[in-house]
Amino acid sequence: MRTFRFMRAMKVLGSGAVLLQAGGCDFSAFNEVLQTVLLGITAAGGIAILQNI
Repeated sequence: MRTFRFMRAMKVLGSGAVLLQAGGCDFSAFNEVLQTVLLGITAAGGIAILQNI
């Protein structure tokens, strides 16, 4: 079951990378997208921690 979820996540990430390349996204724009995603994950983690306190 764990392998299925991991493979599904890898397929989604791979598909997203192909779409970014097809859309003409260069490295700097990809870096901004990646930073935005990581910021969202960090914010969600902070909210989860604050709700558990």
